[in-house]
Amino acid sequence: MESKTYWTSLKEHQLQNAGNSRDEFSEELPVDDTFSGDGNLSAGRRDFLKMLGFSITAATLAASCDSPVRKVIPYVVKPEDVTPGIATWYASTFQNGSDWCPIMVKTREGRPIKIEGNRFSSITQGGVDTKALASVLGLYNNKRLRKAMRRSEERGTLQEITWDEADTTITGKLKANPNLRVAILSQTVFSPSTKAAVTRFQQAYPNTVHVAYDPVSQHGALEANAAMFGKRAMPEYRIDKSNVIVSFGADYLGAWGCTIQNQKGWAARRKPTPEEPDMLRTYQFESPMSRPTKSA
Repeated sequence: MESKTYWTSLKEHQLQNAGNSRDEFSEELPVDDTFSGDGNLSAGRRDFLKMLGFSITAATLAASCDSPVRKVIPYVVKPEDVTPGIATWYASTFQNGSDWCPIMVKTREGRPIKIEGNRFSSITQGGVDTKALASVLGLYNNKRLRKAMRRSEERGTLQEITWDEADTTITGKLKANPNLRVAILSQTVFSPSTKAAVTRFQQAYPNTVHVAYDPVSQHGALEANAAMFGKRAMPEYRIDKSNVIVSFGADYLGAWGCTIQNQKGWAARRKPTPEEPDMLRTYQFESPMSRPTKSA
């Protein structure tokens, strides 16, 4: 049986064949058969491409370009919910300002890579908006803060500190000044666990006030609903039960209200059925586009 020689790396191959590098490629290239004496191509196109591909491969191997060595270390104690090559799904909730929806997060080796809608939700029925789909990209943003930041009192610049240092500094100042007024600034919070954490903090430090601020606020609509209906809340519109919709500057299918629920209700009434033969009519009033004025 013919014995074969195997190398574990290009460097080992290079060291073992340093003396006979000229004979590394013993097969002669059919240069004479491919080209005629005057330099014109005499062989077929297939033979020329075979010779060209072999020559490029030979030149690449002869150059001995070392590739970086990447070592793969297996799990000593493998986590129960992590299997290499098999995705794991987690149920979660996406919330950004007034946009929210139940979602399913696809992960591989603990890294979220895709977001889908939760089909078990009675509100969204498996739907998901574009903002939720794009939110996974923010997890891999290189400009995200990786550690806690503290402003230097001397230079006035920000410097990175560990979370233990941040907890120790903040807790020390709170205990040293028990009568100090504390404000927690956040966007509108829907999460029950986050609300419970804020409540526990207020119980420990009674002088704490929680301020919720949204860049795109629904304050006007909340106050109008409180004056008209006696309840300060945002309603859910049953578009699937409507025959006519008149909207004044409200992008209810893209960025206003519960867009996923509105889209599903709107699409359900755009396809006539024997039970609902009438199609939904939509009237949209938008502000006119500004026109540039001509200078005299």
